[in-house]
Amino acid sequence: MHRLRGLTLLLALGVSAGLIHAEGAHHQGHSHQAHVHGKAELLVVLEGQQLDIELRSPAVNVLGFEHYTDSPEHQAQMTKVKAALTEAGGLFYFGAGACWLLDQRIDFGALAKVDDDHKGHSDSDLAAEEKPEHSDVQAYYQYRCEQPDKLDSLTADIPVIFPGVESLQVEWIVNGRQGASVLDARRRDVSFR
Repeated sequence: MHRLRGLTLLLALGVSAGLIHAEGAHHQGHSHQAHVHGKAELLVVLEGQQLDIELRSPAVNVLGFEHYTDSPEHQAQMTKVKAALTEAGGLFYFGAGACWLLDQRIDFGALAKVDDDHKGHSDSDLAAEEKPEHSDVQAYYQYRCEQPDKLDSLTADIPVIFPGVESLQVEWIVNGRQGASVLDARRRDVSFR
């Protein structure tokens, strides 16, 4: 699936620069956070009937680790997290709009690349090779909304499902409006009004 079509628009509008500051969050003047443990981003763009959602997080927030390992425990955790991220119905709830999941993709970034490149090698075999310093997880979801003009809110349970996500920075463009919010395990709702 292609990257968010409206992401360029989101960046051009500079949603985060002013709104995130107004929410009291520290922001570095660009739309994407640096790799900060405990923090994740959620980008939401509705264009016509197509709703795109992109989650970006340091791997440690959702996996509990961020360096490649071939331990059975870590491999099992990657499988468990991939299954949780694949269950979009448990991550996102929409206020009206009649939105249906069309497509999704989960990307473990450098962890998956190292894993694919080094199947059958032990951690000690990789010691002499360059391992990624930090890894991120990205998840992409594409929905079709039958009544896009009625889409008025989103509940994101990501901080509940993944307690390592202490702060979820949400930036959105929906129905000609734009905004940003900071969510956590207690505050999980975003209003698009």
